[in-house]
Amino acid sequence: MRWQHSDWYKLVATALRDANLSRLTAYDLRHTFISEALIGGVDPMMVGRLVGASLQEIMKVYRKLVKDHAIEAFKGVVLL
Repeated sequence: MRWQHSDWYKLVATALRDANLSRLTAYDLRHTFISEALIGGVDPMMVGRLVGASLQEIMKVYRKLVKDHAIEAFKGVVLL
């Protein structure tokens, strides 16, 4: 079941206030989470499932992060 605005609005507003980050939005936090998860190596399909976005949506916006991570990750691979 997808979250509704009323499910998260107060939680996000409280967290932003407590962290003195009143200029950020829930979208900013979502974008940061997606970026950090992809950079950290989480599978893009899993990230999409976690945030309610399709793999196509994730790849459309974050393709460069996924590509850069893959290049970096494969630098240490030795082919036999």
